[in-house]
Order: sequence, then C-alpha cells, then structure tokens
Amino acid sequence: MIIHQKSLNAVQFHLNKNQFPPTLFQPMKIDIRAKFEREMFPEFLLSRQFTRFCQWINLQMDYQPTLNDFHIEALMEQESISEFYKVEKIDSKKKFTLKCLDKKLLKRRKQQNLALNEREILNTLSHEKCNFIVQLSYAFHTPEKLYLVVDYTDGGDLLSLVGASLLLEVEVKFYVAEIILGIEFIHQHNIVHRDIKPSNLLLRRDGHLAISNFDRAWDLSHKLPTGSV
Repeated sequence: MIIHQKSLNAVQFHLNKNQFPPTLFQPMKIDIRAKFEREMFPEFLLSRQFTRFCQWINLQMDYQPTLNDFHIEALMEQESISEFYKVEKIDSKKKFTLKCLDKKLLKRRKQQNLALNEREILNTLSHEKCNFIVQLSYAFHTPEKLYLVVDYTDGGDLLSLVGASLLLEVEVKFYVAEIILGIEFIHQHNIVHRDIKPSNLLLRRDGHLAISNFDRAWDLSHKLPTGSV
C-alpha cells in the first residue's frame, strides 16, 4: 500500500471537522514520494524506458557516447575479431555488454560489411521493446575500434545449458516458445536472422532467453540476400 493508514486517518480527521488546511494532503504526499524514491524510481533507472529517455536527451543535445562513459568491469569473451566486456554506464549505473570490433582485422578479413550490417539490424530492432532479443542501446567508434553496447545477459547460452544437463520437456517447451516469440518479432520487421543456433541464444539471470548475433541477419525490405551462411 502506497499511502499509510496513519496518513489517511490524519486527512480524515480534518475532513470530519470541515477543516481544510493548506497542508491537508501533506502526509499522503510524503508517503507517495517515499514510495517512488525507495522502490519505483530505482526500478525505473534500471529499465529500458530510462535508457531510451537518456538516448532521446542525448539526441537533443547532439551527444555522442564514448568509451569514457563506461566503466569496464570484466572481459567476458574473446573471439578472433571481437571482444565482449561487461561494463557499467557511469551516469546510470546500468550494466551492459560492450562488443568491441577491431577495424583493421575486419577490413583484412573482409568482414566490415557484417559489422555494419549488425549495427543497422540491431538499430532497427531496438526501436521497439522485445524481451526475447538482445537489443542495442548505444553505438560509437574510434579510428581503431567499433563499439556496440547491447543488453547484458549473465546466464550463459543455451549451448552451455544443454551441454551441462538434460532439459525437461517443460523447459524445452518454455525455451522453444521464447525463441518463436523472438523470431516472430524479427520477422515482423521484415528481417531474417539466418544464424539461429544454441550458442546465439543467450540466457538472462531470470532464465529468459534472448536471441543475439545479428551480423548475418538480412533486412528483406531492402533486397533479398545473395549469399548463404
């Protein structure tokens, strides 16, 4: 209950005596503010809605994020041309995954189009909230690196989960349903993923699943893909 009974009784006491002091509703205002400060506002600061609000403010101010806006906490994974870091945005204290791509290696291996494609696909899919895909919050670059800041997932991936233990039928149905919902959301935007596999299905701490790695995805609203994976 947001408003305490004591505050309600105080207001009712004055109303019963036909008294209407300027501070009549002050006890209720104090209760509501305390509720927001203690529970609702901290939850809002960690929500995607607050992230979108910050992005809108940044856009209005013509602000471009840099690596200095993030505190790197740990190296999560290292691949041939990319590294994944757990980071915290300094102003909001929110956790993200920072994908760092080396531009020279991308060019040497002729994979720069894949990186740019992933950024564009994620940008398209991140305008609308979907819990079943990893969404993009920020993107920026330096002369040497390209950075993608996406949702932080700390539950591993489906490949590791299946390798560690057998899943019950009810668990399989649960994950299949979430994969279908994620793919349905992607298809609604005229995009095909083209690389759905257990290692690209990440798990959040609460056990829900999120589709990741959109470098080989294709936006069918532009043109049909000309190659195979």
